[in-house]
This record gives sequence, C-alpha cells and structure tokens, in this order.
Amino acid sequence: MTFKELTQCLADEIGYHQVPLNSHAHQVNDLLEGCALHHELMQRLMGAIYRNNGCRKLVDGVTRAATLDAVAPIRLDVLRSPRTDIDTKRLMDDFCQAIARIFDNEPAQSAHQQGTAKAVVRAKYGQVISFDPYRRRLKSWS
Repeated sequence: MTFKELTQCLADEIGYHQVPLNSHAHQVNDLLEGCALHHELMQRLMGAIYRNNGCRKLVDGVTRAATLDAVAPIRLDVLRSPRTDIDTKRLMDDFCQAIARIFDNEPAQSAHQQGTAKAVVRAKYGQVISFDPYRRRLKSWS
C-alpha cells in the first residue's frame, strides 16, 4: 500500500471533514486542504507516518508496523494532554481503529488486484436509519 492510498482509505474511513485530501497534491505538505476539523493534529499525524515509513514521495510504500509506531507517541501525547477534548480523543481512537482496519483488509485487496480473491468492500456512506418507529405520537389538541 502506498502513502497516498493509505490517506485515501483514511479519508473514506473517518471522513473528509477529518482528512480533507487534496487530489492534486504532489508533496506531503500539500496533501491536506486547510479545512480539516483538527488540522494541526492531522498534519502532525500524516507527517509522522510519512517520515517513519521513510517516504520520499506520496507513492512510496507504507507498512503497518511503521505506521503504528509513528502514531503511538502522538496518541499518547494527545491522551495525556489536559487540553484534549472529547472530540480530539474520539478522532485519535477512530484514526487508530481505521489504520488497523485498513491494514487488516490490505491482503484481501492485494489478492483481489491479482484476481485470486475478493476484496473487502468498505461502505462509503453511513447506514440510513428510519426515525418513524422511534417517533412518539403526540395527540393534537386542535
């Protein structure tokens, strides 16, 4: 898996509002658009993953171990910080879980590209839940 593929999978997993990818980026500094919800944290995470995997271009390969090694100290800093709010904590949890899911599905995707097995398909959109069964039916006084 390349660094650019990883970031695209992360955007699909945790959302564009957290990982706003610039599709025309050619360098890691241009990878994210300036509208990420936690922009500084996301830049820090992406930069650490890029450096820890020894990437020089966006199409260089990344590994699970190097990626998790890059994220771990940042996650620890965020969780220990007294300034961390619940949204930042949830982002870190979602980010780490997304990385685990992406790399868990990677062998299936590689096999699918070679035509030997099916890839695991991730849903791009959320599940739609009807509110009708949960609405309280109120009597009208009119």
